[in-house]
Amino acid sequence: MKSAAIRPSSILIVDDETEILSLLKELLEPRGFEISTANSGKAALKMTEEANFSCILADLKMQGFEGVEFIRELKKIESPAKIIVMSGYGAQVIEDLHNLGVSDYIIKPIDFDDLFNKLSSFRQSNECCCRCRYHPRGQPHT
Repeated sequence: MKSAAIRPSSILIVDDETEILSLLKELLEPRGFEISTANSGKAALKMTEEANFSCILADLKMQGFEGVEFIRELKKIESPAKIIVMSGYGAQVIEDLHNLGVSDYIIKPIDFDDLFNKLSSFRQSNECCCRCRYHPRGQPHT
């Protein structure tokens, strides 16, 4: 059963490189983020059916089920998560993805300070006005 509440610090990281998943988890959890990881777009879609995430950080180029396909499928299920795309491609390629609902992008190699600042901004914008941290601002308590 899917959890209805969105925790402002909940992030799903999707990348087919396990080293990237491990590194990002090790860097972000001590900074107060709740990290879940998936090593494929298909695995990530299954996870989004079971829980809501405030943000999804997804690699654009993955084997088998690429990031663009993942984002399209994510939008079909109307996920409330903000999407940040990670890519080694140029910024113009990623900016073209805004019409798919991508909120922001990170160019690889990852500038971790930039990533942390973007995630912190998203977390702050999702906090409840009463700071209970269990539902996004503007949605009623349940």
